[in-house]
Amino acid sequence: MTFPTLPSSHDSVLPTTRTPPKATPAAANRAPESLGSPQPSGSDSLTPYLTGEALIRSAIAKHRQHPATTFCKAVLAGLFLGLGAAFYQLISSGSDSLKEANPGLLKVVSAFVFPLGIISIVLTGQELLTSNMMIFPMAAIHRHVPLWGLALNWFIVFFGNLAGSLFCAAIMIHYADVFTGHYAEEVAAAAVTKCVTPQWHQIFIRAIGCNILVNIAIWQSASARETASKILGLHMPIWAFVALGYDHVVANMYIIPVGMLSGAEISIGFFIYHSLIPAFLGNVVGALILAVPFTFFFVSRPQRTGVPSENVGENLEPSRRLYQLNGSVEQGPVGRHITAASQAWTLAGESAESGEHRK
Repeated sequence: MTFPTLPSSHDSVLPTTRTPPKATPAAANRAPESLGSPQPSGSDSLTPYLTGEALIRSAIAKHRQHPATTFCKAVLAGLFLGLGAAFYQLISSGSDSLKEANPGLLKVVSAFVFPLGIISIVLTGQELLTSNMMIFPMAAIHRHVPLWGLALNWFIVFFGNLAGSLFCAAIMIHYADVFTGHYAEEVAAAAVTKCVTPQWHQIFIRAIGCNILVNIAIWQSASARETASKILGLHMPIWAFVALGYDHVVANMYIIPVGMLSGAEISIGFFIYHSLIPAFLGNVVGALILAVPFTFFFVSRPQRTGVPSENVGENLEPSRRLYQLNGSVEQGPVGRHITAASQAWTLAGESAESGEHRK
């Protein structure tokens, strides 16, 4: 296995000039250079350094996206996740003999199909609140996204996911009579078990575990270069959190309302206080448990990666570093690519300007 030679100071991948380098035919297909560890030639996955940078670029793109587009993508994400959860309920609610004989096995078997929703969300580039809970703090730590941008995105995506989940529960499942008779009774009982039986702090703790696993899945998917690997990277952690009975705030937006429509005696106020709030707060904590250390491990100060400081503009503040994406750049967890002629990373700021004046 060979490793690419690091560029010298006069041939940096981070030029201090404001004009991007001229595009070449080979540049369009070349993987983006990294501030971190070099990517091994021919590797099937991105290094953790490149994965972290891809996730931050994804957060920047989401921040610059029109709010109406963000909301519509969030609605679709809620719908997709609800359909995956409905598939899970179909198996878990229709296997009474297995539930009595081996309830643990039923949980594992039924949870296997739940990742359908999140896989669809990631591969089609929709907006899921729980993944944004990790990537936006990563971008905010380095001041590529302002705190108000983080709060605005979470607000829009929360209500978009809620709208899509409620549409799935009310129209696609309840009014379509997908679950009737015994199935409806089991769906209602599952909502009570999810929302009423556990205490507030238990839902909060379960939500922490849930979003640790969800964002491990997002990270693994972002590091993969091809679709099959992305699907596998997403599937295993999501399968685990569902089998363990952890709480995902967007999944609860579907599971509990569809149970209420099927006869579960749960009020809207109790649903908000005893499910949405602890699940939301726990999911935030779970995401931050990964976002904060991963940012400082893999996307923090350039000198930690062994790249010479003159190559990466070490003296520039993170807030001064701008990514100009004109090439083929992988867009982190959403699995998208920006296709163009070339890629240039430009640095702007007072330090760069003063350096030009000194010359």
